[in-house]
Amino acid sequence: MPKMRVLIAARGDRRTALAKALGVHEAHPMFEVGAADTREMLFRSLRTGNWHAVVVAWTFDGAPAEEILAAASELTVCAQTFVLDDPSRAEPLDQLAHRIATGGVRTSAVPKVGPLSTCESLDELLGGGGRRPRSGLLSCVMLSPTGNDTDWHGVLGAGGVACRWRGENVLVLRRAAGPGEAVVWAEALLDRQAGTSAGVTWFRAEELQEAKINQAEQALSIAGSRGVGLATWTSVVAAHHARRLASAIDQPEARRLRLLADLPLGSEQRRHLTTHSEEVAATALDLARLLRLGPEACEQVRLAGLLHDLGKIAIPDDLLAKPGALSPIERRVLNRHAAEGAWLCEALGIDTEVARVVRHHHTRFDALELAPDAARIVAVADALVTMTSIRPYSAARSFEHALAELRRCRGSVFDPRVVVAAHILGASSMRAAA
Repeated sequence: MPKMRVLIAARGDRRTALAKALGVHEAHPMFEVGAADTREMLFRSLRTGNWHAVVVAWTFDGAPAEEILAAASELTVCAQTFVLDDPSRAEPLDQLAHRIATGGVRTSAVPKVGPLSTCESLDELLGGGGRRPRSGLLSCVMLSPTGNDTDWHGVLGAGGVACRWRGENVLVLRRAAGPGEAVVWAEALLDRQAGTSAGVTWFRAEELQEAKINQAEQALSIAGSRGVGLATWTSVVAAHHARRLASAIDQPEARRLRLLADLPLGSEQRRHLTTHSEEVAATALDLARLLRLGPEACEQVRLAGLLHDLGKIAIPDDLLAKPGALSPIERRVLNRHAAEGAWLCEALGIDTEVARVVRHHHTRFDALELAPDAARIVAVADALVTMTSIRPYSAARSFEHALAELRRCRGSVFDPRVVVAAHILGASSMRAAA
């Protein structure tokens, strides 16, 4: 069996931990083993979690050690791509080894590894325009960096670029399958601790200009001021319109209608913000009356029901319309709509208690943070209307089925008192239908 030479390059504690995991002496970073053993060692190093700090180069026996050393700094990203991203892919490891041994790896063909370069202009980022994309959807993400090392090539793949934008935040420009994918991808970046907060915008490739980068910067500023992980350019635009309407229109419901008219909404966004919200408001009002709330409290519940999904203005329509189950990250993006809705209510000049109800309408009954009573009523009304309506991922359920689900979740997700009121409401509705 031919031997393979492996070079390990890491620093400090990572180097010690990696050498221990690979079973080699850290003073001797170059060692020889059989090909199968080498793969096993590399896979063990992956499981240690230290792979991002490792430079790995390998070749068949006979290639001069100097060639490996010269190639090592050029091969970090390539090694991660060929081996560490998918330990089951053994053949590409052999192919890459052969390329090194035969001189097939060239500096120009393999991305360099190191700190992000600083760019002062879009032309500088795109190499004078030679790499400017001509078609498709692009996403622009501006990140407040954490200071952690990030494998940007591994994150971006072949379709993106990243830099330190004017020496401060990290700018990422990449192709996106759709607005929803752009936001979910940015959320995943925060999971990787590539940044503490992010601003996201998306646009057609032919619209690419520095003004679009400014949109991502403004969204990042919103995320920072709110103390949240992520904000979109849509959030910026919606908040701007809401503040303008707060001083121009007296009635809260008229402000809401004008805001929905001013913003470009997708079909699923519009359904959530009109028909669905109106049904939730009516159901919540019925529940509030059954619970013997006073007129002022009932009106607060009704208005909160009408506004409870306002934050979905900032959730991409293609994510709201996705058929099938959401991934955990997609679910987290969707769950941002409650807080987003509360901020928009405040910008619209809506009563602060109503905004608080909107913020907490998805807070569980058994959560440590207590939700207002009105939020618990809106939560049950929202669930009841949602379950009995046609959704992109589910057919409408019967009223009886929806009530059974409320019973199953009472005391954990839903307030038991409100669930009882829902059953009374359901019984009277079914009698009326008969």
